[in-house]
Amino acid sequence: MTIKTLYIGCMVAACCVTAPAQVQTRVPAEPLRIEQNYLGREGDSLRLRFTADYSGLAVAPQEQLVLQPLLIRRTDTVKWPPVLLTGYKRMKANHRKEALGYPDERTQPYRQTIRAERNRNNKIQYDAAIPFRPWMNGAQAELAAELSGCADCRRELSPVPLGTVTDRTPEYAPQVMFIVPEVEPVKNRTEKGEAFLTFPQGQAVILTGLGDNAGELRKLDTLVGEVVTDPNCDCQGIELIGYASPEGNYAYNTRLSEARARSLKTYLEKKHTGARCPFSSEGRSEDWEGVRRWVEQSTLPYRQEVIGIIGEVENPDARDARIRQLDNGATYRILLEQAYPPLRRVDCVLHYTVVPFTPEEGKKVLRTAPQQLSLNELFLIAETYPAGSREFNEVFETAARYYPDNVAANNNAAAAALLEGDPQKARRYLDRTGEAAAAQNNRGVWLLMEGHIPEAKACFEKAKAYGSKEAENNLQQMK
Repeated sequence: MTIKTLYIGCMVAACCVTAPAQVQTRVPAEPLRIEQNYLGREGDSLRLRFTADYSGLAVAPQEQLVLQPLLIRRTDTVKWPPVLLTGYKRMKANHRKEALGYPDERTQPYRQTIRAERNRNNKIQYDAAIPFRPWMNGAQAELAAELSGCADCRRELSPVPLGTVTDRTPEYAPQVMFIVPEVEPVKNRTEKGEAFLTFPQGQAVILTGLGDNAGELRKLDTLVGEVVTDPNCDCQGIELIGYASPEGNYAYNTRLSEARARSLKTYLEKKHTGARCPFSSEGRSEDWEGVRRWVEQSTLPYRQEVIGIIGEVENPDARDARIRQLDNGATYRILLEQAYPPLRRVDCVLHYTVVPFTPEEGKKVLRTAPQQLSLNELFLIAETYPAGSREFNEVFETAARYYPDNVAANNNAAAAALLEGDPQKARRYLDRTGEAAAAQNNRGVWLLMEGHIPEAKACFEKAKAYGSKEAENNLQQMK
C-alpha cells in the first residue's frame, strides 16, 4: 500500500504563545452598552474582559438581570460564568430561597452577584477565561441578557455582540495521511443466507405451504437471483449446507441433514434453470458449535456444566445423553425449546467474482451495490471529488463500513474526518488503525486538534521513525 498526503482543512493553533488577539467590537444601542471590550487568547485560555454600562436600563427593586457571555460557532456553544444584577428586594428573596434550600436553575455558578443601586455607578467590570480549543478560532462572542421580575416573568434583551476570536498565533495546517489500497487482481465475493425450513417429521421433502417455508424460500430466491442475473457478477458456485439439532441419533441426523440440503439444491436449480452456476450440497449433521454459542450467551442454570460436557465428551450421542441427565432433564427441555430450533437450517453460500470498474462506473455501482467495489476502486472514486467535500467523506465512510477490519479503510475514514474538522468521528476510526506510520501521524493530528500537544508530538515522532515525511513536516511546524 502507498501513502497519500493532504493538509487538514481546519486551522489548528500552534502550541507557541504570542500576544493575544484584539477584537474590534460594535457599540450596541441602549439600554445596555459595552465599553473597553477585549477578547483574545492567552496561552491555553480564551479571556474576555468588558465593562457593561446598564445606566440606560432601570432594574426595579423586585427585578434581576442575568448577563450571560456566550461563545458560538456553528452548533457549538460555550458559556463564560454569568453575572447576576439584582434589585434590593429580589436579592432578599433570593437569599430566602437559598436558606430554604431551593436550587438555582442555573447549572453554572455566577461570576459575581451585584446589587443594583440607583444614582450610583451603573457599570459592571467583567474578567473571565475559559480553556481555549482550536475550533474556537473564528467563533462569535456575544452577551445574552435576561430581565426577570419577582413573579418570574422574563424578558430577553437583544444579545450584544462582543467580537470574533481571531487568534494571532502562527497558523498550523498539519498534514494527514491517506493510504492508497492495493489493487485487488480478482474481486472474489461471498454472500451468505440461511433458510429455516420446516420439514415433516423425519422427512426431507420441501412443502412451500408448511410453516413459513414460503418466506424462507423467497429470501434465498432473492439472494441467488441478485447474483446470477447481475451482468457485473460471474457466479463461481452455490453451496447448500444442511445442519441438524443434536437430539436423536447422530448417524440418522447426518443422513437427514444431507437429504434436506439436497432437497433445497434441487429446488433452487429448478427455480434458476438459466443460471450458469454449479450447485453443490452437503450435510454437516449436528451443529454443536451453535449449541455452545447459544449456551455461552445464555443464563442457563447449568450453563458451565453444559459447556464442560460439550468440550470433554467426544462422542456426539454420549454428549447428548450426558446433557439429558442434568437437572432431571430440565436443562435439556430448555435446550429443546429455545436453543435447538434455530440450528435446524440449510445455509446457502454464494461464491462469485466481480468485474473491475472505472471511477465513473464505480459511482453508479456505489449507489446500488457498494459491496462490489474494491477498496482501491473506492479510493479512486473519492479522489474525483474535492478533498473535504461531502462526497469525498461519504466514499471513505462507505469503505470503512464495508471493510470494517481493514486498516487502510479505517485510516482513510479517519483522515477524511480530520479534514472535515470532526475529531470525534475520527477517533472511532483511529481506534481500528493499529500502529502503522499513517495511523500514528493521523492520531497525532487528532491529539493536536484536541489540544493534547505533548501526546501529539509523541505520535508524530513515532510516525517519523517509521519513515513518515508528513509527520516530520508536522514536527517542524510545531517548533
